[in-house]
Amino acid sequence: MSIAKILNALTAAWNMLLDWPLPPSIQNAFSSESQQDEDGELTLLAFPLVGLIFGFIFLLAGKLSTLFLGDWAGGVLFALAATAATEAGNRGRGFCSTVSFAANWAETGDAAKALNRLGDSWRTLSGVAPTLTAFGYIALKLVCFTLLCRYRCQWLLAIYVLDFAAQGFLATDKALGLPVAAAEKVRVHVWFPVIFILLFFIGHPAAPLLAFGAVFGGSYLFGRYCRNFSGGLNTEKITLFGSFCELAALAVGTLALF
Repeated sequence: MSIAKILNALTAAWNMLLDWPLPPSIQNAFSSESQQDEDGELTLLAFPLVGLIFGFIFLLAGKLSTLFLGDWAGGVLFALAATAATEAGNRGRGFCSTVSFAANWAETGDAAKALNRLGDSWRTLSGVAPTLTAFGYIALKLVCFTLLCRYRCQWLLAIYVLDFAAQGFLATDKALGLPVAAAEKVRVHVWFPVIFILLFFIGHPAAPLLAFGAVFGGSYLFGRYCRNFSGGLNTEKITLFGSFCELAALAVGTLALF
């Protein structure tokens, strides 16, 4: 297995997950036809690796914030920056899809219909449900990022490994036609690097066990629900589920502090 193929898979996974384009020199260096990942397995395995890189950037930023500004001031500043960065990573689609889902569910009382009416703009939404969801979404992120930066900054690695692995698992659905499409027997491999990375947090077992159980089980159930009741998966639904995973992992890691 060549280094070029691995880097090509990493680039493909990065481009599917984040709206921060890699430099053209990197994009062009690993895009030749001979380096393509024909069975999608390498690209699939690159999803948690992108999460590890993303989480490491946040970990470094959190450590520097508290080092130069103190525990609480640095934690609050980091929380503001991290919340903005995570939303910028997908141009706010995670936030918009979450608020849209809440508004649609409150209006129709049907989760399947709500999934099929996801919007990409929160400005068109009004009412109690979207307002409360928007405030709750931002408040949860700010509180969790502040406390994790202050007490257990390394959990940021686990959050995005779990989040991006879940999105990669759902993106293997062949009906989507994405480069990560993989056979049924291969798609489960995305969880192997996740388990390995979570072993480093086993000193506090509640967080890794609960977070992995929620994301792993949720990925299967959400994918099956979408296929059976809401017309299948699409990129908007995967982005929504990625937001759910991020919030769940943030909440579990924060609750495990107490």
